[in-house]
Order: sequence, then C-alpha cells, then structure tokens
Amino acid sequence: MLPNILITGATGLLGHHIVRQLAGQGQRVRVLVRRPEAARATLPPHVEIVRGDLADSASLKTALSGIQRVFHAAGMPEQWQRDPSIFRRINTEGTAALSCAALEAGVESFLYVSTIDVFSRQPGQPFDETAAENPVPATPYQQSKLAADRAVVQALQKGLPARFVHPSALFGPSPSHTPGLNNMLADIARGKLPIVPPGGVPLVYAPDAAAGCLLAEHAPIGTRYILNDRYLSLAELAAAVRTLYPSASRPKVLSPFAARMLSQLSEVVAKVLHRPPLLPAGQLAFLNDHVLPDSRRACTELGWQTTPLETALAETLAALLGQPQSEP
Repeated sequence: MLPNILITGATGLLGHHIVRQLAGQGQRVRVLVRRPEAARATLPPHVEIVRGDLADSASLKTALSGIQRVFHAAGMPEQWQRDPSIFRRINTEGTAALSCAALEAGVESFLYVSTIDVFSRQPGQPFDETAAENPVPATPYQQSKLAADRAVVQALQKGLPARFVHPSALFGPSPSHTPGLNNMLADIARGKLPIVPPGGVPLVYAPDAAAGCLLAEHAPIGTRYILNDRYLSLAELAAAVRTLYPSASRPKVLSPFAARMLSQLSEVVAKVLHRPPLLPAGQLAFLNDHVLPDSRRACTELGWQTTPLETALAETLAALLGQPQSEP
C-alpha cells in the first residue's frame, strides 16, 4: 500500500519524532529529504523516501502524489546564518511553495509547525494563541517564520485544511547534530560551559511536541496550539542537568552589560571569520525577554501532556552523550 502521509523535516529534531511516532502507529509514511542516503540511516524501516527540495516544484508534486495528510516540520531554526537570505528561501518561500502544492493536490489535512515568535508579547507576561501578530520581528529567522505563517494563512483562506502548532525551544534525542538547546545541554553535562547569559528559555521535549502535532491534526481547521512545557532560567537548567550529572557545569551568569558586550563583539568576529557568533544578538534578546507562552489550550482541548523534566533530560543527554537510551 502506498503512503498517504508526507512529512518534511524528517531528519530534524521535531520531524524525526513525528516520523517515529506515526510509523510506530503503523501509519504509511513518506518523507521529502535532500539526501536520501543519509536519511535512511536515521529513519524507521518501511518509511518511503523521496529525494527533493521545497524549492523544487517538480519534487513537491512527486512527493504529494497520493498523499492525504501533510506534516510540514522543515525549516531553518537557527538565529544566525552567514547568508541571512537562507531563512527566507527555506522558511518563507519553501513553506509557501509546499502549501500551494498541497492545496492543488487536494490534501485532507496540513499541519504546519510555526513558532511562538509569530505572536506579539511583552517581557515577562504570559501570552496564548489569541495574542496579536508580532508587529516587529527582529531577526531574519523571526521575519521569515512570520511571512511563512502568513503564506499558510493565505492558502487556508483558499481552502487548505491547515492547522498550526507553535512549539517553544525544542530539546530531545536527535538523529543528527542540532544547534541550540541540545548543544547547551550537552556542554553543561560535559562541564564545558563556564558562563551563561542572563535570562532563560521556554522549552518543550521534542517527542512531546511531536505528540502534540499528531493531536492537533484532528482539531478544527485553522486552529492554533502553543506547545510549551515550562520556562527555566539558564541557571535553573544547569541545576536540573546536575541532578543527573553531578560533575556538570556550575556556570556563572553574566551581567546584562557583559552579555551585551560579548554579543556585540561575537557578531563582529562572526562577520570577519564567517562563523556563527558565540552569542547571537537575536538569541540574547530572546533569553532576556522572559518569554512565557501558555499552552493550556493544547492541554485542555487536545489532552496534550508533557514528560517529567528529569525523564526528558535523562533521555536527551543519554542520546547526546552517546549512552544507551530508552525509546521515546
């Protein structure tokens, strides 16, 4: 029997767990990837692989042939790229192309992985799915995701049966190197993080976010769901890792002034060396905004639940550090 589900971003952190959970249910899954040979090593058996790219309309048509359900989890999540236009090409133009192709193909459902960054918010103030659109996205990443969200809304208005999920910062076992929170957790556990910026991060365990995606697919068309577990300061996050790895870092927290200076200097160095800055300005702004997304709608309407933090961290670090791990 041919697959009836298409997943993009299958080799990324969230897409990987969407694939695993659907395949684990016995669903017929197809994935769109740029490097099939590398993807095969990380995907469950019997998943069909289609070589292609969001920028290649012919490959989208092939990937969508016979497909009824789409989970669009592909994207560029980093806060810095040497060529910022990559955010627009992948996040905005890729999403617009896929949503248009899915509309033309007449799919029955389209689950889009957006971001909490599309919502307007005030530092330290909780917000939910009713928050207004972010009026001034600060970084190329935020700008591209807001434009991508608008593209899906436009397709929705033309008849695409779209639903939206908005995960906070993701962590969890990953099939490949993933920058961001996973890197930080591994460095803390290895005792390699002597300092951290001030502020904190809202976070969610990737297998939990994937489960939220599967639940949201059956919600009313047009519905949005924030997927967030909790907010932790970076000092609290380091302390949580030390409960599992007593030799982990006890990082000092930089002052706001020192963090700004470090960020500005690392941005200058990055432009010269063409390497990611040690502390991107967008990342520092996010950490200092004390972002508090409210996921009560997902919990109430979908019955969404989260894994205990200690369990989620243990499984994540076991995978990141190359130790045996339990199945998510």
